Amino acid sequence: GAARRQVDVETHQGLAHAWVGLDPCRPSGNSVFSKTATSYTEAMRFLIPLVISVTMCAVEIPPEVRPITTRLDAALSNAERDFHQAQAKAKEDALKDMEKLLRAEQRKKNSLISTDLEVRIAALTKDIALLKDESLLKATELDAKISRKEFTEEEWAAVPAQILKLDAKDQRSNAKIKIAAGELYFIVPHPTDTWKNQPTGENLTWQGSAKEEMKLIIRCGEKEVPGLFVNEIGPLTLGPNDKGCGDNEGSIRVKILRVH
Repeated sequence: GAARRQVDVETHQGLAHAWVGLDPCRPSGNSVFSKTATSYTEAMRFLIPLVISVTMCAVEIPPEVRPITTRLDAALSNAERDFHQAQAKAKEDALKDMEKLLRAEQRKKNSLISTDLEVRIAALTKDIALLKDESLLKATELDAKISRKEFTEEEWAAVPAQILKLDAKDQRSNAKIKIAAGELYFIVPHPTDTWKNQPTGENLTWQGSAKEEMKLIIRCGEKEVPGLFVNEIGPLTLGPNDKGCGDNEGSIRVKILRVH
């Protein structure tokens, strides 16, 4: 108990004395120090428990040890300060990285929102244009009905437009219309008229067969027009999708509606 603590204190005091100069009055401490404390690092390893022991045992620190403990306190204080500074910097860097990530994610979201808004604005602009343009709105409604195969013969007859009869033998019937820049036409095929494809002998509407044989082809000059709306520049011609159409039979009717 107390005796052992006294031995420990004396040993540490001997080591402390040895740090500033070997103490001839503490041969045991000198011996331990000379064998073990071979470097500054090793000396510090002994001095730290010395300070703890002296504090716990309320033993007065010898004057020659005080400079060492002062340096030790300063070193510990500096180490603690450096640790807290490094910790604070690491936290600051982590917060900056998080802010950068959040800003990048926000920019990405803003970009997606902007793209979505552009699409929606374009769609709304188109809808507004349709509402303002009665003839375009009507043509669009007709196109939707034709696509759904809900367009009837009665509705076709009611369309106020020029009629063009297309011979199955003629791949390019001339509509005698030359479309200029800015003009828009809509082709309205008769829903039930058929022409006969040879050599199969199959009667087909303007939509043609599953392989698109005898399908109605619309051209402006040399350019084929997809769909039934035509706004390309050039002379308008129409005919069946059949290169060897000389032996075909029948005809179909279309109406050519001027939109604007």
